[in-house]
Amino acid sequence: LLTVSFSVAFATSPMLRSKVLTLVVRIDKEKDWIFHVDFLEDQNSAFDVPQNWTGLYFPSDLPDGYVISMTDNTPPRIIYQNPLGQNFCYAEYDEADSVTVSTENATTRFINIGGTVAHLVESESSDGSAHVTTITWTNDHRWFSLTGENMTLDTLVKIAASVKKIIH
Repeated sequence: LLTVSFSVAFATSPMLRSKVLTLVVRIDKEKDWIFHVDFLEDQNSAFDVPQNWTGLYFPSDLPDGYVISMTDNTPPRIIYQNPLGQNFCYAEYDEADSVTVSTENATTRFINIGGTVAHLVESESSDGSAHVTTITWTNDHRWFSLTGENMTLDTLVKIAASVKKIIH
């Protein structure tokens, strides 16, 4: 018996709770190599997607205590903030989009996000009130930006690594 599986995320309406299904292919060689193909729901991997989100991908693991403060559809972008003044902006872009990230007085390096090389820029805001961290990375035909103010790098990497494709 040979089993092959992979996961796919589906967004359901109206709550837009994304569920993750695993395609399981079982080959039973004792029964003339019969293939059994099933989708099995992975209850533990489900995650919420804002109802008005127009992107194809979304973080599946968001930190506690953050609420949505702003969303935009062109490009798909969302900002979360918490009562401590920390916030982050997640955005999704296609091949035609471009964004400028200032590296003046910043440190830059490459990090790993889910097996993909990502560019990390860390700096202080122009008024010195915030430590700003921006991570940019790509996946297939899309690229992503995650910018956090006064947040730990570990938290931002965890959010970035949790980005999953949504199939509506």
